[in-house]
Amino acid sequence: MKHVSQGVFRAANADLRSALAALGLPAGVDVHHQFAPVGQSWVRCAHDRQIALHTWPEHELVTVDVLASAPVDLVAALRALGWTPIEANP
Repeated sequence: MKHVSQGVFRAANADLRSALAALGLPAGVDVHHQFAPVGQSWVRCAHDRQIALHTWPEHELVTVDVLASAPVDLVAALRALGWTPIEANP
C-alpha cells in the first residue's frame, strides 16, 4: 500500500455504507461502532485498501482516511453522495 488519501467532508446525512460503496471498496473485515448519543466510526480492511470513516453528526462532519495500492479520488466519489469537501488531500 502506498497511496494515502484523506479528507474532511460536510455531510448532512452521512450514510457510511453508501460511502464505502461509492469509494469502490470491496467486502472485507469491518469494525463499526455507534457512539451515544450520536456519531459513528467504521473501519474496513480489504485486500488492496483500508478505509476509516468517522462522523460528527452534530457538526455535519465526516473524516475519511484511505490507504490503498492505487490513488482514490475521494472528492469525486463522495460528492456523488452530496458530501462537500472542506479539506481533502488526494
